[in-house]
Amino acid sequence: MMTTFSLSVLLPLYFETELGLSAFAAGMLMLIPVLVNALTALVGGRILDRFGTWPLLPVGFSVIVAGLALLVAASTTGEIVPVIAAATVAYAGVGPVFAPSQTAGLRTLAPEENPHGVALVNVAIQLAGCIGPSIFVGIFSSGGFSSAIATACVLAAAGLLIAFYYSRTRR
Repeated sequence: MMTTFSLSVLLPLYFETELGLSAFAAGMLMLIPVLVNALTALVGGRILDRFGTWPLLPVGFSVIVAGLALLVAASTTGEIVPVIAAATVAYAGVGPVFAPSQTAGLRTLAPEENPHGVALVNVAIQLAGCIGPSIFVGIFSSGGFSSAIATACVLAAAGLLIAFYYSRTRR
């Protein structure tokens, strides 16, 4: 969630400050990755219902890591198309991770603990939505867009390792 919320802040900032686009154009460019994210979320939910978390979560995190790595490389070109393509790959990975990871976590709880689990998940999402963009915008301001995305890539790689371990043990 830190990565997703942060990309939604960092990409428009990058488009405006580094590429000189207007706020409207930056927002319109964000439609492409966000729509792909919505589509992959639908597909991810169906895969979760049919097969469970393995290999959905590790594959999703792998796509996020690949997309972020591509985004680091693409951001150095100063061209819009490679940046949008890389961001679209990263957002495509978020779809099969976001809701399925919540569902997988909540499935481990007893039914009477479910309301508490939902509350904890919502708090975690809110914290990620606050902390992530703050950290990444700070890195962006001091070290540049590529540094912020490289940091996000490292965190996503850690998420990949955790997802791989979790999914294999739950299989």
